[in-house]
Amino acid sequence: MKELLTNLGIDWRLLIAQVVNFAILVFILKKFLWKPLLTAIAERQAKAASIEEMAKAATRAEVETRETREAAERTARQRASQIIQEAEARAKIISADIKELAAKEARDIVGRAEKEADAARERIFAETRADLADLALRAAEKVLERSVREEDDIRLAKSALAELKS
Repeated sequence: MKELLTNLGIDWRLLIAQVVNFAILVFILKKFLWKPLLTAIAERQAKAASIEEMAKAATRAEVETRETREAAERTARQRASQIIQEAEARAKIISADIKELAAKEARDIVGRAEKEADAARERIFAETRADLADLALRAAEKVLERSVREEDDIRLAKSALAELKS
């Protein structure tokens, strides 16, 4: 085999040295480069998986947040609609109360005005009666000054009294 290697131009001692050098190089690379490289790759894969999981969780949280916000908006719209309806109902009730109060107050004002008109009419009638009585007395005085007969005096006095009573 030595001859074969020599004929091929291979030095067996050099071949053995190269195999030993290669084994040492493989051992060193495996020990100092391959393991740290595999460890770094594993860490990066774990980090990438963690980031991917966090992204999925963030997406789920975003969806949940959107659904929660939409539900809150629906609830708020429903509540606002309910409040508006209640306010409209209260406004109708208050409007009816105000109209009723205004009608009552108008009736009271009309009643007071009628009473005042009646009182003023009575006062005017009383003043008129007093003026008529005064006029009758003056007329009677003038008639008496002319020396009218006694029968005329009685008739005039009766007619004046009749006018005062009516």
